[in-house]
Amino acid sequence: AAVLNKMDLPGVDWEWGFRAQMQRELMGNMVRSILLAVLLVYMVAAALYNSVLEPFNILGVLPLALVGGVIGLALAGMSMSIIAMVGFIMLIGLVGKNSILVVDFTNTLRARGLTRTEALLEAGPTRMKPILMTTFAASMGMLPTALALSEGSEWRAPMAVVVIFGLLLSTAVSLLVVPASYCIWDQVGSFC
Repeated sequence: AAVLNKMDLPGVDWEWGFRAQMQRELMGNMVRSILLAVLLVYMVAAALYNSVLEPFNILGVLPLALVGGVIGLALAGMSMSIIAMVGFIMLIGLVGKNSILVVDFTNTLRARGLTRTEALLEAGPTRMKPILMTTFAASMGMLPTALALSEGSEWRAPMAVVVIFGLLLSTAVSLLVVPASYCIWDQVGSFC
């Protein structure tokens, strides 16, 4: 209180929290950017498949990827920042690509005459190798950034940590979640 009294000058107004207000506005903008990225992934998938339900097969893995990114930040002892939010935006595109590989090949197999179950049982193992290769390539490419080995690179580390952990978790469960989601949305589509 004594410090504040010394700072009371006639004609001068003091306001605390400008930095917190700026941070809140930036985080709000980044959250809107993430929601826009999800909407764009949905729109591209809807145009690709000519369906309003099929994109939900792809979007089903996104929450798991976001949880993986948050877990990665917590394990690395890093806080949520604007750079970490950029990592989440990158993660949405990368995870969507993995899901598209499985869904697209399943649709191709069904067009060849396989049943839904047969197509899913063949698409998962067939597309597992490309999914694992791209996941590990992206993770290994981001590893030097996540470790922040060079001077001044620690500010980029949260982005890499989010991408690595989000990709690893989503890849680990995507071969289970995407086929289950495919069955659910295909069943819903058959009623419409």
